[in-house]
Amino acid sequence: TYLGNRDMELEAVQVSFNNESSKRINFEFPFNDANYQVSLTSRQTASEGVDSAGVTLSVNSVDKNENGFTILASAPFTGEVDVLVVKIS
Repeated sequence: TYLGNRDMELEAVQVSFNNESSKRINFEFPFNDANYQVSLTSRQTASEGVDSAGVTLSVNSVDKNENGFTILASAPFTGEVDVLVVKIS
């Protein structure tokens, strides 16, 4: 979901991981540049019996650009990641 105006842009998305430790995110609408902030929250899916969502998440700064970025997890896991991207002008 994308919301934006001249002062603020926001994109929220939910990403599924299936025993993976990285996932590329591409924005619905590209930002003007890579000067945005990202919030990442992992959570276990109901069907997963083991708490595999207790991982550390980060943004790969090497490929972060106006079109998206890659989420890196400290270990492979199965679950969901809630992604919130905000740019305030």
